[in-house]
Parts: sequence; C-alpha cells; structure tokens
Amino acid sequence: MLNDLLISSDDNRGYRILNEALGKIAFILREEDVVEVYCNSNDPYVWIEYAGKGRRKSDIIISTDDRRKIIQTVATFSNTIANGKNPIITSELPKYGYRFEGSMPDISLIPSFNIRKPAGVVFTLDDYVESNIMTESQRKIISIAIERKMNILIGGGTGSGKTTLCNAILAEISKLGSRLIILEDTRELQCTAEDFEAFRTTDEVSMTRLLKTTLRRRPDRIIVGEVRDGAAYDLLKAWNTGHPGGVSTTHANSAQDTLERIASLAMETNGNSAVPPISIINKLIASSINIVVFIGRSSEIIDGKTIHGRKVKQVAYVNGYDAVKEKFDFKFDAEDILKILRESL
Repeated sequence: MLNDLLISSDDNRGYRILNEALGKIAFILREEDVVEVYCNSNDPYVWIEYAGKGRRKSDIIISTDDRRKIIQTVATFSNTIANGKNPIITSELPKYGYRFEGSMPDISLIPSFNIRKPAGVVFTLDDYVESNIMTESQRKIISIAIERKMNILIGGGTGSGKTTLCNAILAEISKLGSRLIILEDTRELQCTAEDFEAFRTTDEVSMTRLLKTTLRRRPDRIIVGEVRDGAAYDLLKAWNTGHPGGVSTTHANSAQDTLERIASLAMETNGNSAVPPISIINKLIASSINIVVFIGRSSEIIDGKTIHGRKVKQVAYVNGYDAVKEKFDFKFDAEDILKILRESL
C-alpha cells in the first residue's frame, strides 16, 4: 500500500496523505540507487537520477493537478502555503529528510519540483576508477592526501556528484580511526567511523556557530557537507589551526574557481567584523586547502541513447598563492603531484 512506501503505517494520517500525494513517485524513491526525482515545467515526464549512472527520463507522467497537490501537501508540512504569492517551497519530506524544492506559477509554466535523497549506496574510490569516473592516478592522489591528513575541497556544479564523491572520500577517512565531526545543512553524508558526531544547522543555529562549537568537541578531522556562506572563513581557520584532514564541497566551475569561490564566501562577514582583507584570506586558503577535486557532468551515447553521468575533470595540488598575478598556483599533472606527495612523507 502507498502508506507503507515512505512512511510506516504507524505514523499519523498526515503522513499517509503525503504518500498518497506522491503516488508513483513514492515507489521510485524506494529504489536504493535513486538519488533524485524531478519534474520540469516544460514536459510532463518524471526524470530520475541514479547514483553513479546519471539521469534519465522515465515514461511516467505526472499531471499538473497532481504536481500542484504534491507541492501544496509538502508546504502544509512546512506550515506554509504554496500559491502565486508564495511560489517557492523549500522543505524536507517528513521523517526521511529528503530535500524538496518546488515552484508554482508564475515563476514556472506549471508546478515543478525536485526531490533529492541521500544515496543509498556509498561508492568507494575504487568504484570511481572502475566506472571510469576518475583515473587510477587521481585515486592515488586522493588516497595519499587522506592518509597524510591533507584538506580536500571538492568543487562542481549543481548535481555534479560532489556529495556522492564526498561520501566516497569519507568512507576512506572512516577507516583510519580518527574522531570525526560532520556538519551539514541537510543530512546527506554517511559515515561508518566508530567515533564520530554529526550536527546539522537549523533556522536558529548557523554553520558558523556549529564550527565554533565543534572546536570544543575534540575533533581530529572536520567534515562540512557544503560551504555556502561566510562560514568558509571559520572552516579555513579550523583546518589551519590543528584540525587538518578535512573535506568539504562547494559550487564551482573549475579548480581555480573553487578556491576563488571559497575566498568570496569567506569575505561574507555573517556579522563577523574580524574578517581580514582578501589578500590575507587568499594566503589562508593556500595554506589550509591542499587538494582540489573538480567533478562535473559528462555525457556519452550508448545504443543510440544519451546517458548523462559524472567525471572527475581535475585533481589539483594547491602550491600557494601568487600575490603578483593574483592567482592560486596549482599543480595539475598527476605524476608531478604524486612526486610532491611522496617527497613530503
């Protein structure tokens, strides 16, 4: 029955109403390798994204009325309404915490939405190599960086696979016996470490505040799901003052852009008037972040169909900041990076 799909039958009538509104989408979300389901406003079909396999258009059609019902039901659980005056609904599906982003006319032609859930399967770095998403040399660089407690920053666009890759790196870190503190806005990271603590932001508690309290919780490594704002400055300070070996993600278009993005975010004060000038921020970034991994979307044609996937396009070693050229200095050649890492042992 539909009320057994996402929410157990022990829960109240409201949850059952949510499952009934989701309809066929509830079945899709049960599939372990599904990470996102969405409906565009310019076509009637449901799109499904699978972990490690990319996205595909299904043959399932969701009517305009059913889309509106889904968005309005989720809005009800968020104690708000969805209509022309409040056309954007950002929420989580109750109990499971799947991220929900919905839009109503007039900002979209018809109601549209995305539902994103944490990957049910955590891939290893070896899986990435076997799937041709990253090269063996790239895997070696990342593995050595993990062992050496280097800080790793993952950059990429929306839906590029940053979180999935972060989970793969976190799986390797979890084997090393470190005490981990994991900070997120939405619970997406999966940790198998024996000793870890996970915190999440709320409307009242910001990432900056979580980072500050984390330093009092005896972390060996600090993991941040995604850097979005001025908390970048606090993360850089934490990584640079006795808590190396962390990993985080941010939105960016290249390795160079990844660090420039962090610099820009770090300058957002979030009420912190003590943020130093950009020249100091750039030096702090160069000394705090050791490896940048840039992952992006890729496409290939298989049996006449275009299959959308992911590709690790750059793994770069941060070699410092050139104040004269006002650019970060990178090493991109895998053999050069491996040589640097081996010599630093």
